[in-house]
Amino acid sequence: MFSLLFQESFNRAKRAYRQLKARVRKTMSASHFGPESVEDAAVDYVVRNMDIYDIQSGINDVVNAMNVNPRISFPPEVDFFLISSLIRETCKAAFAMQTLEPSLDLAPATDGELFDDRKYRRSYDSERTAPLVMYHVWPALVEGDAVVVKGEAVTRRAAVWSRSPSRSSSPIRSRSLSPTRTLAFNSRRSLSPERLTSSRLTASCL
Repeated sequence: MFSLLFQESFNRAKRAYRQLKARVRKTMSASHFGPESVEDAAVDYVVRNMDIYDIQSGINDVVNAMNVNPRISFPPEVDFFLISSLIRETCKAAFAMQTLEPSLDLAPATDGELFDDRKYRRSYDSERTAPLVMYHVWPALVEGDAVVVKGEAVTRRAAVWSRSPSRSSSPIRSRSLSPTRTLAFNSRRSLSPERLTSSRLTASCL
């Protein structure tokens, strides 16, 4: 479940970052002047003012996506808003990672794929000689093609080879959501004008 949570959080944060940067770039383009490009100026503005990211919307999107994900078989009474604080921090970290140069991302992960010890370590309950991933516990964090932090995967001989994301037979979770809570994104606005680096960000997150 946590691997899916991180993937959904990164997907929503990346989309929000692209949209926010595009709006800032459009606003700046008419009056921008200086040695840096409009693109760099837009990124610097977002870095200095990351609290303009609508993190509550991101939390809602992640919860909605998990509620209808057929790979999650929790009963309908399970409310993912109970872990909204974890989703909030994950969205916040994922959004900040998009401002890096180069940005950080999660490695594509598919249940049933060949186990890759360059990206993952086996969980303690894995079958050590099994070649296929049954499911992912934690995703791998990558910078381009380089693995920054290894993920964790469960390998079993019963895993079925798959070239595309697996879909379980679990029914889609359908229920009304709990009232959302307003969660403020209290990032500091006075960040350094220098771009963040992956080493500084990952050190603060680990």
